[in-house]
Amino acid sequence: MKPVNPNYPKQPTPDDGLVTVTHLAQLFGLNKKTIHEWRKTGRDVPDKIDGKEDLEAWRAWFASNPDAGFNHLKPRADKETLQCQKIEVEVAIKKLELAQRAGELISIGDAKEAVTRIVSAARAEFLKMTSDLPPLIAGLPEPKIHGVIRETVIDILQKLSEGMDEIYAQKQLATVEETE
Repeated sequence: MKPVNPNYPKQPTPDDGLVTVTHLAQLFGLNKKTIHEWRKTGRDVPDKIDGKEDLEAWRAWFASNPDAGFNHLKPRADKETLQCQKIEVEVAIKKLELAQRAGELISIGDAKEAVTRIVSAARAEFLKMTSDLPPLIAGLPEPKIHGVIRETVIDILQKLSEGMDEIYAQKQLATVEETE
C-alpha cells in the first residue's frame, strides 16, 4: 500500500468537495472496506455529509494520522529500516548459534531430554528406596526411623547430584558421535 499524502489528490473533485467513498478510497490509495471498517470500529474519522465524504476533512484527518492505512494503522517501515531490522535479527541468531556451539546454550529438546533423564534417575532411586528401607527400619524406634529415612534421602540426592555430570556427559558423548 502506498503512503497516504494528505495533499493528494490533485485530481478534480466536485465543487462542493464531497465525494463517494469509492472515489475517496481511490484518491487516497485505500480500499473502501478499510474506511467502512474504521467507522465500524469507532475510529475517529470524518463524518459523512449527505451520504458523501468530505474531501478536505479527510485530507486534514490523514495529515494528523500519518500512519493510517498501513497494517491495521501501524506505520510501515521504510526499506532501509526493514533491512536494518533484518540484519539485527540475523546477528542475534548467529550469536545464539555461537553460544550453542560454545556449550553456553542448549536446545529446548536437549533440555527436555536432560530433565527426563534426571527425573527418571530420581524415580528409580526413590522406588528402590521403598524396597531397601523396610528391613533397615524394622523394629527401630520412631526417631531412629526418621534418621534412617533422612540419611537415605540425602544419599539419593547426593548420588543424583554427582550423577548430573555423568548424565550431561552421556548427552555430550552422543552429540559428538552424531557429528562424526
